[in-house]
Amino acid sequence: MSSVVSTDVELKQLTAGERYVLLINSASHRVESAAPIELQHTLCEYCYVFPNNLFQFLIFVASSLDPNPVARLTPLVDATNVTLSWERPPGRVDMYRLVWYQAESDPVSPSVNSQDDRRKRQTDQPQRRSVVVNGDSNQSYIDTLFPGTLYVIEMTSISYGVESNKTLLTLRTRNL
Repeated sequence: MSSVVSTDVELKQLTAGERYVLLINSASHRVESAAPIELQHTLCEYCYVFPNNLFQFLIFVASSLDPNPVARLTPLVDATNVTLSWERPPGRVDMYRLVWYQAESDPVSPSVNSQDDRRKRQTDQPQRRSVVVNGDSNQSYIDTLFPGTLYVIEMTSISYGVESNKTLLTLRTRNL
């Protein structure tokens, strides 16, 4: 066994959202540890350099657990529904989570005391609804929306239970 010259290692071409098992073995005075330390982590695409010091390794990996977020989220909007399509992000995706709710402030909508407006404003917090979509899909349909209403849609990709950063989309349903 030769002397340790380097205390870090570079892992290249990792797949975002994939789970990797890393075995860390230590050696001192030509005696190797009895059993390697096993670390299992889901890594982001840009996390390549890991210090060989276990404490530093854990801190670095713990801050880098996200799969890639969805890009190019495209809506097809109608009065009471929207069809969303997207490009699959690079890396592993087990599922997607879509969350939608009415925007808290709407600068375009006139303040009319219609029955729909009173129903929309019954609570201070917007009602959040969500759906989980299979990771092989690239489309989802959201219905039971109010006509002419501003909505916020949040989308995350999920790999091994770890969620990506949110992709946000604000859209207005068509008027009747």
